[in-house]
Amino acid sequence: MAEESLEEVIERVLGGEHEAFAGIVRHYQREVWRVVAGTWKLWAGVSQGMSGAEDLVQQVFVDAFLHLDQYQPGTDFTAWIKTIARNRVRQQLRAWTRENRRLALYRQHLLDHLSDDTVAARREEAYREALTDCCRKLAPQAAAALDLRYRHALTLEEIAVRLGSTAEAVRKVLHRTQLLLKDCIETRLAQT
Repeated sequence: MAEESLEEVIERVLGGEHEAFAGIVRHYQREVWRVVAGTWKLWAGVSQGMSGAEDLVQQVFVDAFLHLDQYQPGTDFTAWIKTIARNRVRQQLRAWTRENRRLALYRQHLLDHLSDDTVAARREEAYREALTDCCRKLAPQAAAALDLRYRHALTLEEIAVRLGSTAEAVRKVLHRTQLLLKDCIETRLAQT
């Protein structure tokens, strides 16, 4: 770009000689890199690597090319392109901030959900253990009536026939047994 002035190169680019913009890129690349890389190291650090900074530098030159017609001839082009670089960096930082907020909300939602599931699973496991222990303490006839009703899905009449009783007597045994189990389970769960 030493052979012709910046203004001449810009006129050529705006006139349709887009490949002339490569000279502007080569000449101002170091200035743009300094603006972008300094901020990149501060915010992105090692975790993002420098390839993201390189992408951002390229985007700055794309922005400059797309808005070259807005440059005022005779003004400081270095300041103009550095302003584009700072604006592009700010956009990226805002995007990171938004993304970090979304990720933080998602992580919290996930932790809450996992915590709720874990608590529910623990409650369910404690309930099953209490139920199993309480069922072991039942009288044989009550245990048999429960087994026939809930595991084998028999009607009260069918259970009565198997146990040599009446349907009404089976209904009363099941009702009392359910109340006993409820009290036993609540007592066990209160102890844990």
